[in-house]
Amino acid sequence: MDTGVAGVAAMRYNVYVVTAAQFVADLYAALTQGLTLGQAVTQGRKQLHDQPLRTIAYDPLSLQDWPVPLVYEAAPVPIFPKPTSAGHPAFTLTAGGATAARGSIDPGLPPSPDAGFFGRDETLLALDRAFDSQPIVLLHAYAGSGKTAAAAEFARWYALTGGIKGHVLFTTFEQYKPLVRALDPIEQVFSPILEQNNVQWLTLTDARRRNITLQLLQMIPVLWIWDNVEPVAGFPAGSPSAWNAAEQKELADFLRAARRDERAWLSDLPRRITVPPMPMQERVQLARALAEKQGQRLTDVDD
Repeated sequence: MDTGVAGVAAMRYNVYVVTAAQFVADLYAALTQGLTLGQAVTQGRKQLHDQPLRTIAYDPLSLQDWPVPLVYEAAPVPIFPKPTSAGHPAFTLTAGGATAARGSIDPGLPPSPDAGFFGRDETLLALDRAFDSQPIVLLHAYAGSGKTAAAAEFARWYALTGGIKGHVLFTTFEQYKPLVRALDPIEQVFSPILEQNNVQWLTLTDARRRNITLQLLQMIPVLWIWDNVEPVAGFPAGSPSAWNAAEQKELADFLRAARRDERAWLSDLPRRITVPPMPMQERVQLARALAEKQGQRLTDVDD
């Protein structure tokens, strides 16, 4: 307030995410109607009071958490003019229409889980923050921890929100794939540019494809997910690798050139992010979604 901010909305205590989501939605809806911040916060608090049921984990609970949001207002400043016509303004925005980048997502990107994607807030936030300053990030955890699903969900969100202006690519190294095969998506994605510059991809040598790929990545940044990279160096540790030493070096050198243990193989390259175990509340959310997908209720099961 001392620096000139006209108003601040804050929470005096911790609040459940579902409460905050409902309050913020009502707050912005009120602001678009031409109300001041103080009036909008009051309306949001009233909605929390009138709709007290919160689904936190199991059955909905009735909570009187409407006193938690507060507003500090130096002056009543409306952000939007009051609408001249009766009724609420209609906003129509689909996920596909959020940005043209939606159409540049690799069709090979793993789809969202059938029951929906739940949790991993801390991992998605860490990825977002890391890419603010780092060109390459290593996401690691035990097998089956959800690394691929988290990376794919982050890629979809990053593209939809304009985090990346180029394409989202997905390459898996679950099976043997040397660098020249890993670069195959470049021809598909950048074919218009290659044709404009009279570049015949299929006639190029491996070294020429690598150099052209690096040039393209310098001009048009992409979000490129390399999945299941553990087998490249041999997995489990000490197991023989389908990639010989020269092929392993070729892949790592390409990443170094792209710049824009696994630890031993990529030790000097990435920012490392560990995928932690899911908190209990997120596990419950996922379990409830799986139950509902089967037409069941989680609360039908004894504790």
